[in-house]
This record gives sequence, structure tokens and C-alpha cells, in this order.
Amino acid sequence: MDLLELQNIWQEYDKKISENTRLNKEILRLMLLSKPKKRLNWIKIKAGFRIISPIFFIPLFLIQDIQFHLTTRFYIGLGCYYHCNGISYALGCQTFILIGKLIFQGRFFPREGK
Repeated sequence: MDLLELQNIWQEYDKKISENTRLNKEILRLMLLSKPKKRLNWIKIKAGFRIISPIFFIPLFLIQDIQFHLTTRFYIGLGCYYHCNGISYALGCQTFILIGKLIFQGRFFPREGK
């Protein structure tokens, strides 16, 4: 075996190693991207449900024959109820919008399509 043959064999091994390294990096990138995307989709579904759910509950309140006594306790309870639900609704909208804007990019997460 002369020096030229040894160099050719060495270069073939270098090509195989670089190809295996590239494939391993691609597999790792896909593995790292799959779990966060699934989790973010679940969070986005929950945030969307929080945004839409009040529309479904309004008819339930309107159908029932509820008697209200307009006292101070009623207004305090109503204010607390609307305050808590308003904050929850705003946070759901904000979460839904922020997750929609999120794009994975960087060293391990290059933009999709490139």
C-alpha cells in the first residue's frame, strides 16, 4: 500500500465522517424542534379556548331565570367577577398573539424553508 492509496482511503473516511456528522446534527435539530412545537400548539389551543369560551357561556346565563337583588354585595361580587375574568381574557389573548409570533431560529433552530 503506497502513500497515495492511504491518502485516498483517509479522504473517503473523512467524507463519511462529515456526512454522518451532518446527518446527526439534522436528526438532533428535528428532535429538538418537535417537542417544543407540540407543546406550543397545545398552549395555543388552550389560549384560543379561553378566548372563545365566554361566547358559549353567555346563553347559559341568559336562559336561566335568575333573580338579582341590587345591593352593595351584588355590585362588589359583580365587580370582582368581571375584573378576574377580564384579566384572564386579556392574558389569553396576549398568549395567543405571542405564540403566533414565535419563530424558532438560531444556531440549532435555523428558519424553516432555508
